Amino acid sequence: MKLFKIKNKNIILIIFIFFVVLLNAEVEVFISDPSYQLIYNENITISININGVEQAMRGFEIDLTYNTNYFYAEQTDFEEGDFLSNSNDETEWFITGEDGSFTITCAILGVTSGSIGSGTLFTLFLTNLNHDIISGTDITLSNVILRDILNNNINVDIIGNCNLTIDASPAFANFTMLLEGPYIEDSEGMMNHDLVDGGYIPTISPYDSENIGSLPNVTPKYIVDWIYIQLRLTYNGSIEKAANAFLLDDGSIVDINGNSSFPFYYTTGVNYYVVLSHRNHLKIMTKNSMIFTDNSDDPPDMDLTNSANVYGIFSVKELETGISGLYSGDADQDGQIFPNDRNDYWRIQTGLSGYKDADFNLDGLVCPDDLNDIWRINSGISSKVP
Repeated sequence: MKLFKIKNKNIILIIFIFFVVLLNAEVEVFISDPSYQLIYNENITISININGVEQAMRGFEIDLTYNTNYFYAEQTDFEEGDFLSNSNDETEWFITGEDGSFTITCAILGVTSGSIGSGTLFTLFLTNLNHDIISGTDITLSNVILRDILNNNINVDIIGNCNLTIDASPAFANFTMLLEGPYIEDSEGMMNHDLVDGGYIPTISPYDSENIGSLPNVTPKYIVDWIYIQLRLTYNGSIEKAANAFLLDDGSIVDINGNSSFPFYYTTGVNYYVVLSHRNHLKIMTKNSMIFTDNSDDPPDMDLTNSANVYGIFSVKELETGISGLYSGDADQDGQIFPNDRNDYWRIQTGLSGYKDADFNLDGLVCPDDLNDIWRINSGISSKVP
């Protein structure tokens, strides 16, 4: 008889502990995964979920924010989840706010037994704007309000946000190209490096004013000049990514740190047309799109001294048999070698030394050679890059 009483007490204790745990269950509102890594140009749908609801729930209101530098959404990109509608009741669902900051509200209409347990509150489709996110960017939930069937507040114990990154590893490719201006005749692919020898090359990019502090060490090669590399998804599309780089005397290209296999971030597995520009030569573009590789030991090679690899007929100038380079003479970088390059640049800068736009042969001096040997011969030619 005594043993029976002890057993009953144990049962009562177990039941009591169960209800204490039940009443103190943690309610969690969270994005389904705390982190996501996307490839460049990959969009994403995130799911906002709820868990641990043991007190019948009839409605919620949640603020959601994100950085509009990286992702884009409209009110129509939200979809109601099934957590409240699982109760077989009619729900009222609406979104307020605009790109980057929304308030999401949903409630069961009329008398209801509410919803308990776990499920999806709503989903959001985010358009990837394809900008670099080295450290990631947060999707944040805040001001989370949950209501029970009597419209009383339900406490939220945990709010789970998420962090999005875009393929934070580099992808590589090797490029080779030549400039007509500094090309050394009959050298089979070499250019002069008079600008770096004379100390004229600045540490600030002439394209976007990026300041690197000091030029990289590329020994035993030499820097010829800054160049600018841009990526397009289509041959005539907008620029998706861009980077400063240096052209070396043998035609190879390195990044601003001197890395020989030029790395671009967030490009793995995506086909790009590559546009290469110089400050007083006509820009060129690859004839076909190409894929960068994440293997730095075996990057693809793109030889743009071969005219067959360049977009457009007569886009490059034959410097010697089988070797082509970019046309020189476009001082204002408008894509045309026209009288304004002579009148507005060469005439004004003639006789000056240093880093000058009218120094078409890149020897550090603007003189008649730049006009007679380069501009007059190339006048009237335009870039074929669309």
